[in-house]
Amino acid sequence: MVTWKPHGGLPPITDQEWADEFELYKKFPEFQQRQHMTVDDFKQIYFWEYSHRMLGRTVGLAFAAPLAYFLIRKRIPKEMYGRLAALFGLGAFQLGLAFTTCGLLSWTAFGVFSPPLESSFKLVTDTITPAGLVKICQVRKWLHRSATVLAVTIASGAFVAGIDAGMAYNTFPKMGDQWLPDGMFDMEVLCISLKFGLVCFLMDNINDGRITGAYALARNPNVWWQIPAPAKTALNLNVAAAAGQVMLGISTLLNCVPIPLAIAHQTGALVLMTSTVYTLHTLRFARPLGYKWASSIKQASKP
Repeated sequence: MVTWKPHGGLPPITDQEWADEFELYKKFPEFQQRQHMTVDDFKQIYFWEYSHRMLGRTVGLAFAAPLAYFLIRKRIPKEMYGRLAALFGLGAFQLGLAFTTCGLLSWTAFGVFSPPLESSFKLVTDTITPAGLVKICQVRKWLHRSATVLAVTIASGAFVAGIDAGMAYNTFPKMGDQWLPDGMFDMEVLCISLKFGLVCFLMDNINDGRITGAYALARNPNVWWQIPAPAKTALNLNVAAAAGQVMLGISTLLNCVPIPLAIAHQTGALVLMTSTVYTLHTLRFARPLGYKWASSIKQASKP
């Protein structure tokens, strides 16, 4: 789908409508890499994109309709207005429109004829001591930063996949026989791939280091016993997901990026992000002023 309409619209129905839509698609750089594609092939990829857009609109409606109802009934606490507005804003932020528009671009500035950007490019327990809470706050802070780095890593990984940067060198940890290959800073097609690959590699290392550091801090004997059981489970799963993602990434690289391993590696990124966000959720009591807030609630609930 190379056009974007707020109301969605119906898919092509007649043969002429399909032919017209296919002619529009031929104007995109992506078609130049798939010139063997027929109208029947185009219908298959169109179906998936159309389903994706309709699902997005359904999710938006499922969020907006109850939100409007509860706002009208004044059943939403005022302290939640900001969070709900942020969520609504993220949903309303039309990345799909931007991707559709940017799909007509190619990286001519770098001398690279690449696919469209869319293909390149979601209780404090009574046993916790104040000192222990300070340490747990540090764990949460590390994980919070790790989630930010992970988001950037996933984005850079999309570029790596989009320009086949993983095919440049299939060795680890060096690139061939060198840590930094010759011509790394030359503006050539191969070097662009290497740069994106190196950025993704460095971000992976930073992220894994943060997760490992947070886990090591949490495993401090004076801290671990004070962490609630759900948070312990989440921390264990998070570090396991990080280790699994590292092994998947190395295996994918050494085996010349086979499709099954590449898909598993991308899925691993989603699992790692999900586990990191869930871990942050289980440690939400350690947010700034969290302990003070929880203590006030408990004090107020006493007879």
